[in-house]
Amino acid sequence: MRRKQEILKRSGKKKVEDAGITERHFVIIDEVGELNPDEAVSKEEKQLKQQCQKYMSQIARLGAGLGFRLILATQYPTGDVIPRQCKQNSDAKLCFRVQSGTASRVVLDSDGAESLPKIKGRAIYQMADKKVVIQTPLMTPEIIQETIAPYIVPKKEVGPIEATKQETRRNSFKLEKTRLS
Repeated sequence: MRRKQEILKRSGKKKVEDAGITERHFVIIDEVGELNPDEAVSKEEKQLKQQCQKYMSQIARLGAGLGFRLILATQYPTGDVIPRQCKQNSDAKLCFRVQSGTASRVVLDSDGAESLPKIKGRAIYQMADKKVVIQTPLMTPEIIQETIAPYIVPKKEVGPIEATKQETRRNSFKLEKTRLS
């Protein structure tokens, strides 16, 4: 994502669309609740989950213009499961039937998903202020595999993920205590 940012900066563009870049990346996290730092067992696990949430938030804030889309899924939509930055920066939300109005409000910021009929695949699709009740198709594992197979790009084996050191911004300022403070 940072490399794409540099390419755009050099070309004087702000978004991949403006630069004519058609490549897109999808970061799909099934059961985003597993990345909740509050449920970590060890200090190391908590730090790793905090790092994951930091990266998810960066992708949510900066990714759209760079051709990165974040797709988060969870079975238990509560405020501590879906990071705030991810929720606020999502272009679209899809919510199937949930057990309570509270769960519906966490995902959609409004009631409604708790009242959906008990029909498999019935959901509310929301973009900005437009909300539509839809019927999703049945997607078997075989259909999914067949559909995505042409788009899977094999990746090289990578070692453990390490935090990258971010450069200091040029417009930063430093506060120092002086005799006049």
